[in-house]
Amino acid sequence: MPYTSANGIEIFYESHGDGPPVVFAHGRGGCHLSWWQQVPALRDRFRCVTFDHRGFGYSRDINDSPGRHAFADDLADLLDLLGIERSYLVG
Repeated sequence: MPYTSANGIEIFYESHGDGPPVVFAHGRGGCHLSWWQQVPALRDRFRCVTFDHRGFGYSRDINDSPGRHAFADDLADLLDLLGIERSYLVG
């Protein structure tokens, strides 16, 4: 399983396909699997990145963390680590 250190925690992510990046951010109660239908439909034309927010799916949160208030910073770190400067964002 691919993990990367982002904003002080381990973030689970998947990347499929090539082309302009499309990043899929799940909602409350979801995880990277929320996008199981969209990724196969788009991965032939786009680089599809799914991930688990901290505290969801395979991404764990840490004690005394900012929790959901860190989601944007977590994503910014993840994109930097993946070398993605610009992307489409689907939420």
